[in-house]
Amino acid sequence: MPFTKKLFLNLSNKVSWFLYTVISVILVILTFKISNIILCTFIYLFIPLLYFISIKKTYKFFILYIIFFTYFILFFKLELDLFENSSVYYVDQVRDNYAILSKGLKKFFVWKGDNNFSVGEVISGVGELKTLSINPNFWSFDFNKYLIDKNVTYSLENFKKTNVLFKDIRYFFYSSSNANNNLVNLMLFQLKSSDSVYLNLTKLSLGYLTNISSLYLYPLAYFLNKIFKNKKRFLFWSKPFFILILIFYCYLIGMPPVLLKVVLFFLLNWFTKKYKVQFDRLTKFSIVWIVILFINPFYLYNLGFIYCCVGLLILKRYNLKKESTNILINFLIINLVFLPLNVFFDYKVFWLAQIQEIILTPILFVSFFLMFFYYIPFLNYIFIFNYNLLDYIVAFFVKYNLTTLTGHISIIWVIVYYLCFYILTHYCLFNKKIKFIIYCLLSTSFVGMYCTNSLLNSIDQSIEMLNVGNGNSFILNSNLSTFIFDAGVGTGQNKSTLPDYLRYKGKNKINYVFISHNHADHYNSLNQLKEEARIDKIYQDIKEDMLIEFKDIKIYMFNQAGNKDENDNSQIIVVKYKDQTFLFTGDATKKREIEIVRNPLFLSLVKNGVDFYQVGHHGSKTSTSDEFVKTIKPKVCFISGTKKGKLNFPDVSIIKTLENNGCQNYVTNSIHSYKYKISSKKVVEIKKEFI
Repeated sequence: MPFTKKLFLNLSNKVSWFLYTVISVILVILTFKISNIILCTFIYLFIPLLYFISIKKTYKFFILYIIFFTYFILFFKLELDLFENSSVYYVDQVRDNYAILSKGLKKFFVWKGDNNFSVGEVISGVGELKTLSINPNFWSFDFNKYLIDKNVTYSLENFKKTNVLFKDIRYFFYSSSNANNNLVNLMLFQLKSSDSVYLNLTKLSLGYLTNISSLYLYPLAYFLNKIFKNKKRFLFWSKPFFILILIFYCYLIGMPPVLLKVVLFFLLNWFTKKYKVQFDRLTKFSIVWIVILFINPFYLYNLGFIYCCVGLLILKRYNLKKESTNILINFLIINLVFLPLNVFFDYKVFWLAQIQEIILTPILFVSFFLMFFYYIPFLNYIFIFNYNLLDYIVAFFVKYNLTTLTGHISIIWVIVYYLCFYILTHYCLFNKKIKFIIYCLLSTSFVGMYCTNSLLNSIDQSIEMLNVGNGNSFILNSNLSTFIFDAGVGTGQNKSTLPDYLRYKGKNKINYVFISHNHADHYNSLNQLKEEARIDKIYQDIKEDMLIEFKDIKIYMFNQAGNKDENDNSQIIVVKYKDQTFLFTGDATKKREIEIVRNPLFLSLVKNGVDFYQVGHHGSKTSTSDEFVKTIKPKVCFISGTKKGKLNFPDVSIIKTLENNGCQNYVTNSIHSYKYKISSKKVVEIKKEFI
């Protein structure tokens, strides 16, 4: 038999076609974010080829793939809109300040404003269609990206709701929510956005515990089986009824994939037992994911999908004779499997998370079980007690939590970790020497996750300008020392940008913070910075000139107070470090610049020119006079500003002034963050690090 024919026959018999179809669907969905036409075409043409190895056997899977491919390309990739001219929308979700409307397969983000939205309403309205754009600050939570990953790709600005056409059953479900019963709203109606228990659980990396998932449904099914174990006929008919109720409830709360996945598994298990069909674990998972990705293709970009895939590939259940040992081993394995993912996405190790989960799960299970009786009035006191108990315990956990900040970790460490872990738990064919090497690699990858950022920070000598709109957030790194020059963001920007970046870099210790003056765009991140990092000293509202010496760094502060224009009260700071001079001017105006160039000490500090210059007032024409620039002779100029509304920062005249004086200009412009490398005097853009 020819080799190629033998190979094809082996593939035909051994390939799991359910799994291959899932992989095919995933690859098609991934092309949504690929703009290269050649690469997309290659994926589209290459995927179907394997089906033709044995088309008589695989034609059903091929048809399934073609249906999904056509559906996805037309309605997601090419964005075909059958209801383009319609002004009718369905209210899909409502939060405190915004709503998600849908029209066909398209979803739209709308600020509530004066509109009153209710889930389940079909409304008419008009608004300005805008495409959502992703914030380039990759280290921080991006609300727009969160929406896009949920297939909300457009916003409707200045939306006016004109009429309510009709209301479906979801409207009456949510309108029955009890405003005074926090437990019911959290567990049954899944209203989480402003719930204190959910927000605190999120801080503990345990927000998923409030999802209606297998964590509660499988134990409930187990108890029902125990209670009615002698009533087999009742169990036979009650299971499909129970599944139908779950499907209906799943629809009511918006088809969340985490619940839909459990419902589909229940349905598959019931189907296989009733019709005596044998599906292996991989086939069941494949069927479930095909259904979920048909309903919501963008769940592929959800963290839940990543966690599920890792669990499916890596987790191995141990069934030992001693039950206590069995529980302990499996608990340890689960922790070891998901630890790298937690570190990779949260930049932290939550050492007590699993212990906290063990304590909270029984209480949350009772809370979920109580939901079936929430209409009974006299149980309200139990609901209140249960919620208050949860709130107290979770708040206690937040206050006395034990975490270790790691910062971002290389994907290489994660891959090495999982490869070693998989080999050790799934194969027993190696001798002691090889196992020892694998254990060493596993330990090295774990230590590498923790130590990488500490090592990088120990040699980092740089100044970083973060993209904060028309605000100021600058970081001076000197080996393991960190100095912040202003801690603010402009209007409409995320106030956690600076704290999030320090968390991404694995830094929770700040030596000094200098707040130039009392305008919010220079200090409005300070409170969060205090909560998340240890700060030795904050220099704010300083009225006299000061000299601060820290190791080999000298910081000269030139201060004023009492000026009518608060910008003129800005600290002007000269930093001397490694034979270089760095100048920070806050929002100091031309008036203040004229005064400072008459100061003999200042002139002596800048007489050889300034290596790094933070351009005053975001590049506004109120600052950066030609005389001042000629005096300081800057080599590299950093401008934290952008064009937004009436604010046109930086001004064209300022750019020309700097260029005429030989300065290299770097502007954030709501897109870029930059790093000035002190040793090489080079400037690079701050980008996500994968290695």
